[in-house]
Amino acid sequence: MACIFIATTSLGQESQNTKTSPSPIKNLLQTGVILGSSNNQNKAPFSIMYSFSYQLRNQFSVGLGLGYESFKEAQMPVFIRLEHPIKHGDVDIFAFTNMGYSFSLENREAHNYQYSNLDFDSKGGWLINPGMGIKFPIGPSSKLLLSVGYRYQKIKHKAYNTYTLDNEIHYDSYNRISLHLGLEF
Repeated sequence: MACIFIATTSLGQESQNTKTSPSPIKNLLQTGVILGSSNNQNKAPFSIMYSFSYQLRNQFSVGLGLGYESFKEAQMPVFIRLEHPIKHGDVDIFAFTNMGYSFSLENREAHNYQYSNLDFDSKGGWLINPGMGIKFPIGPSSKLLLSVGYRYQKIKHKAYNTYTLDNEIHYDSYNRISLHLGLEF
């Protein structure tokens, strides 16, 4: 994180003699946890997200993102990020929504279920993550972010039941609180 900070602040510095408008292109790197149910073997699944956004004239920004999260199985969310500023000043307040699809990177482990083994094929599922945050300027074109949001994630698992020789569908639904710390550059 320190290397990213040093690289982005040195690359993003403006000359004091020239006035340039800030770039409409924003990169956001965030890391955090997704807090919630003790039903999960990971009490607070780890999350790392990167998004690339374009800021429109009305300050609203639209972007695409990619991440890695560790629920019961590892997931790779691919999402659209919408962000709107609520208040500008020394500290900016903003609202955001991430929505998209999270792909399963690994299958659920087979386990004994009603006297039979289930062989899982995890598929992933839809996600939505609305929330709010604050941005602290740390350089001419860099900001430190802290955000909190509600996270809904549904994950589909296809399972082959070796006892009944049937295919079954299982769903996991997560209702969580997302807490992220990030760097915008």
